[in-house]
Amino acid sequence: MSTFERIRKLFADKLDIKEDGITLQTRFDSLEIDSIDLVEFLFAIEEEFRIKDIPYRDVPLDTVSDLIALVDRFVAEQQGNAPAEGERS
Repeated sequence: MSTFERIRKLFADKLDIKEDGITLQTRFDSLEIDSIDLVEFLFAIEEEFRIKDIPYRDVPLDTVSDLIALVDRFVAEQQGNAPAEGERS
Protein backbone atom coordinates (compact mmCIF):
# COMPACT_ATOMS: atom_id res chain seq x y z
CA MET A 1 0.00 0.00 0.00
CA SER A 2 1.42 3.40 -0.96
CA THR A 3 1.96 6.28 1.42
CA PHE A 4 -0.95 8.10 -0.22
CA GLU A 5 -3.31 5.14 0.24
CA ARG A 6 -2.29 4.74 3.88
CA ILE A 7 -2.81 8.45 4.57
CA ARG A 8 -6.20 8.41 2.84
CA LYS A 9 -7.21 5.49 5.06
CA LEU A 10 -6.12 7.45 8.14
CA PHE A 11 -8.26 10.40 7.03
CA ALA A 12 -11.24 8.04 6.90
CA ASP A 13 -10.46 6.23 10.15
CA LYS A 14 -9.40 9.16 12.32
CA LEU A 15 -11.28 12.13 10.86
CA ASP A 16 -14.29 10.47 9.25
CA ILE A 17 -13.44 11.96 5.85
CA LYS A 18 -14.27 9.83 2.83
CA GLU A 19 -11.17 8.46 1.15
CA ASP A 20 -12.38 9.39 -2.33
CA GLY A 21 -12.60 13.00 -1.15
CA ILE A 22 -8.84 13.10 -0.54
CA THR A 23 -6.53 13.78 -3.48
CA LEU A 24 -2.89 14.81 -3.69
CA GLN A 25 -4.04 18.39 -4.20
CA THR A 26 -6.45 18.45 -1.24
CA ARG A 27 -5.61 21.42 0.95
CA PHE A 28 -5.74 21.00 4.71
CA ASP A 29 -7.56 24.29 5.12
CA SER A 30 -10.37 22.94 2.91
CA LEU A 31 -11.02 19.97 5.20
CA GLU A 32 -12.54 22.04 7.98
CA ILE A 33 -10.81 20.12 10.77
CA ASP A 34 -9.91 21.82 14.00
CA SER A 35 -6.41 22.05 15.41
CA ILE A 36 -6.96 19.30 17.99
CA ASP A 37 -8.13 16.87 15.31
CA LEU A 38 -5.15 17.82 13.17
CA VAL A 39 -2.70 17.16 16.01
CA GLU A 40 -4.31 13.78 16.72
CA PHE A 41 -4.17 12.97 13.01
CA LEU A 42 -0.47 13.82 12.85
CA PHE A 43 0.18 11.56 15.87
CA ALA A 44 -1.70 8.78 14.05
CA ILE A 45 0.57 9.32 11.04
CA GLU A 46 3.66 8.99 13.22
CA GLU A 47 2.27 5.77 14.67
CA GLU A 48 1.20 4.35 11.30
CA PHE A 49 4.58 4.97 9.69
CA ARG A 50 6.64 4.29 12.83
CA ILE A 51 8.34 7.64 12.71
CA LYS A 52 8.85 10.14 15.47
CA ASP A 53 9.58 13.74 16.10
CA ILE A 54 8.44 15.18 12.80
CA PRO A 55 8.74 18.96 13.11
CA TYR A 56 5.31 19.71 11.66
CA ARG A 57 5.40 23.29 12.86
CA ASP A 58 8.66 23.94 11.05
CA VAL A 59 7.49 22.60 7.68
CA PRO A 60 4.68 24.10 5.60
CA LEU A 61 1.95 21.52 5.10
CA ASP A 62 -0.60 22.96 2.73
CA THR A 63 -1.64 19.89 0.75
CA VAL A 64 -1.83 16.14 1.14
CA SER A 65 1.06 15.96 -1.33
CA ASP A 66 3.19 18.05 1.06
CA LEU A 67 2.38 15.63 3.87
CA ILE A 68 3.27 12.59 1.75
CA ALA A 69 6.63 14.10 0.81
CA LEU A 70 7.38 14.85 4.46
CA VAL A 71 6.38 11.37 5.63
CA ASP A 72 8.40 9.68 2.88
CA ARG A 73 11.42 11.82 3.74
CA PHE A 74 11.28 11.01 7.44
CA VAL A 75 10.67 7.30 6.84
CA ALA A 76 13.76 7.21 4.61
CA GLU A 77 15.86 9.21 7.08
CA GLN A 78 14.87 7.10 10.05
CA GLN A 79 15.57 3.91 8.14
CA GLY A 80 18.96 5.23 7.10
CA ASN A 81 18.06 5.40 3.41
CA ALA A 82 18.13 9.15 2.96
CA PRO A 83 20.72 10.53 0.55
CA ALA A 84 23.68 12.16 2.19
CA GLU A 85 23.85 15.95 2.19
CA GLY A 86 25.08 17.09 -1.22
CA GLU A 87 23.71 13.98 -2.96
CA ARG A 88 20.16 15.28 -3.18
CA SER A 89 18.93 16.24 -6.58
